[in-house]
Amino acid sequence: MSSLPTIPEAIARLLDQEIDAEIQPEDPRLLISLSGGVDSVALLIATAQWAKRSKRKVQVEAFHMHHGLRGEEADRDARHCLLICRQWEIPLHVVYEPLDRQLGPGQPSLETLCRHKRREHFAKVAKARDCQWVLLGHHTSDQAETVLGNILRGCGLRGLRGMDPVTHMTGSEIKILRPFLICSRDQIESFLQSENTKGIFDSSNDSMDHRRNRLRHELLPQLEKENPEILVHLNQLAQESRLRWQSLQTRMQTCLDQAYCLRPFISLPPGSLDHLQGPEISDVIREALIIAADYEGQLSREHLEHLEQLATSKSRSPRLDLPAGRTAHRCGHWIHLGPIPQQDLTAWREITPEPNRPFQHLGLKWTFHTSSEYASSEHASSEHASFDFKVTLRPLKPEDRWPGRKTRTEESLRQLGIPKHLRRFWPVFVDGDGNILGSPGVTSALVTSALVTSALVTSSGVPCPQVQIERTDSSEITELAFHLLRIQNYMHHMNDNPFTDEKTGTPS
Repeated sequence: MSSLPTIPEAIARLLDQEIDAEIQPEDPRLLISLSGGVDSVALLIATAQWAKRSKRKVQVEAFHMHHGLRGEEADRDARHCLLICRQWEIPLHVVYEPLDRQLGPGQPSLETLCRHKRREHFAKVAKARDCQWVLLGHHTSDQAETVLGNILRGCGLRGLRGMDPVTHMTGSEIKILRPFLICSRDQIESFLQSENTKGIFDSSNDSMDHRRNRLRHELLPQLEKENPEILVHLNQLAQESRLRWQSLQTRMQTCLDQAYCLRPFISLPPGSLDHLQGPEISDVIREALIIAADYEGQLSREHLEHLEQLATSKSRSPRLDLPAGRTAHRCGHWIHLGPIPQQDLTAWREITPEPNRPFQHLGLKWTFHTSSEYASSEHASSEHASFDFKVTLRPLKPEDRWPGRKTRTEESLRQLGIPKHLRRFWPVFVDGDGNILGSPGVTSALVTSALVTSALVTSSGVPCPQVQIERTDSSEITELAFHLLRIQNYMHHMNDNPFTDEKTGTPS
């Protein structure tokens, strides 16, 4: 790998492109992930040197995570980071969060937990310090290990990409830069020697308890005996896969733009995957999982194949359990992704709301509007009237029918993608005689100018009320609340009859 650029060249190549080319901000602020090891120390020094040469006033800062797992050795790492930063006059942010080695069943590995915590605090510091770019010290060997590990796990095209030189922090405009992905470990060590600086050794890097270490110390050396160029080939595979991935991104984004997401839930509507084929389908679903939960959750090749089968109706089961406590549902040609259902709805019973008075129920804020109040609001229309009368909100019953329809209400909900375990708890509202009037979200599609004067009326000839449902300030949303809001959003944005025949696509 003698053709690789030098460390200063690698830094300049990426930072000139990504930072100096930006018009704003006038004074760029960079945050370096600093462990104290060879890679991160070299990254800190090379970035500081580049900043001094830059025509702009670049502020370089560093971040160090202390988990308290290695006793005195971890304290030594923090002191070393502080010493290096003082030498180069770089501010250092140290976050101390001890972690318990004893993890319970079903929890991620200690290595995974440390990585998640590090990313979480890294993002917080970057945001607090208004750092527009964060830099990581991954090099060609790290990339080869990542690609090889993904292959062994059973990955798709996304996994073959390895790590991207430039990406974004999830849910943020902050960019992640990896300048050393085109540099070898030997180059990095030589650079530090030329700077008369050393990095410290982390003893956990020799532990065979960690899969990455087994790849590094056992598997890759064996592969190098078979082919000395294996590191080069794995890095080339990553680069080629990134180019292929980019060509797929536009079509994938078209699908994801149609998704409805309230984290940690996300749903793909019918038809959104129709223009994709084969493994492209599982790639989109994987991206949807990442959007909803920040990470893919160690999906294997088997998981990807099952997701494709689920989405294309080739699976006999409409549900697939996934790693990290998540699940995928297929229902009415919808694909739903989210945590494994845990909500207990057996306790909820009917409730009689007061008109125009908001109340909390089923994880949402509800408001039943009367005509006098609603007619003057921005939501009012000539086709959607509401009037004063007694209304009761209750769970769905098996014998329920939508007004003016022969199909069971539960079947209509299935076509709208409501999972089976939620249908018997789906809220409907009835008049004083027990006649079903409609349901939140669904009602808006049923109340038309024709129905207002016919089917959707109370025993006294009064049309059904308008109901607003909104998300509360709660940090987490329940599965039922998610689907209520999803249907409301879906009905609001579509013009066609939502109740269509599965095979023909014609109104049922």
